[in-house]
Amino acid sequence: MDQRCPVEKRESERPQRLRKVWIATAIAISLTLRWADLARSQAVGSQGQSSDVTDIAQIQATTVRELLDPIATSVVRVRNRDRLCCLGTIVGDGWVISKRSELSGSLICVAADGTEVTGTIVASDSFDDLALLKLSTSKSNAESFSQAVDLTNDTGVDAGDVLFSVGQQSNPLSTGIATVAPQAIPIQQPACRDCVDLGVTVSPQTSEVEVKLARDGDKLARPQSVAGTRIERVYPRTVGERIGLLQGDLLVSINQQRVSDAKVLRSIGSGVRVGQRLEVIVVRAGSVEQLDMKIDHFSRRVYHDRWGGGPFSERRFGFGATIVHDSLLQPDQCGSPVVDLDGKLVGINIARSMRVATLAVPADRVLAFVNRFKPDSN
Repeated sequence: MDQRCPVEKRESERPQRLRKVWIATAIAISLTLRWADLARSQAVGSQGQSSDVTDIAQIQATTVRELLDPIATSVVRVRNRDRLCCLGTIVGDGWVISKRSELSGSLICVAADGTEVTGTIVASDSFDDLALLKLSTSKSNAESFSQAVDLTNDTGVDAGDVLFSVGQQSNPLSTGIATVAPQAIPIQQPACRDCVDLGVTVSPQTSEVEVKLARDGDKLARPQSVAGTRIERVYPRTVGERIGLLQGDLLVSINQQRVSDAKVLRSIGSGVRVGQRLEVIVVRAGSVEQLDMKIDHFSRRVYHDRWGGGPFSERRFGFGATIVHDSLLQPDQCGSPVVDLDGKLVGINIARSMRVATLAVPADRVLAFVNRFKPDSN
């Protein structure tokens, strides 16, 4: 059974080269109208000749800068001592929204102009992983944290929309495409921090093969029937690959537990943890082989990581309806605002979830959360 989520499955099947061309084309078409008026004013010579390539590049950079600069001043960096936890977005004078699961200890918030103040979590939402921070501003530094974003101007997001993730610079942190309209993705957050992915897909049915086993003291091998489930695929960068499993192996047992079919494998696999020693019995080319290894922390993965592309956020699944876009962000860049081509804030990045999926909480849900807890929001 293919356990990838619909978004990852669809993206992995699309040729990578075609995908890059599609993204570049979508951005170019979307920005053409914005560049047109400025391009005409930059034309070279009295004969109305077109600007050269350098002029066009400058026009593009100017357009993006004008679009993002008002939002960039609303972004703060959130630190725990010297470690950057994540980013935050100013939603009112001295109020910041950020990613709750990344925040711990004494928090320092750094404005775009370098001003630093302490921040205190006054409210959190475990469902959307949001936190509302109150900053200890004073008369001398309050202006640095007063440029709030407009959460009421959201017109929604559709699949194919170009989106910018905004940091404290004029250039976007990342540019991507909304892969689907906001919707819940039926993937649950792993229940444990040390879970690992065995990394194999097996047949749903039990198979039997005959092997010849020689008992101690016997000179002749005796035929014996062995039952298990056939391995259909071994995924890269998983425990299955590292221990030496191969496509076509008959998987017989894991840590002395018989593996009769895919359902049993899922049950056994859910109990595999970092630090455990794994002993696997397989039948390969008519012979019984034993494979074993100790699972180190480098093997800590869930099956959604089989295609690489990390690092990912620690809390990255189990949200409600979210904006899914293919921007490549670092986990400590979550909490940043997401802006469309009209310069309107459409959401707050909440998780780098998978290779081709970054998740953002839509602006209307962020606004509802802020309105519940910020004193002057009503």
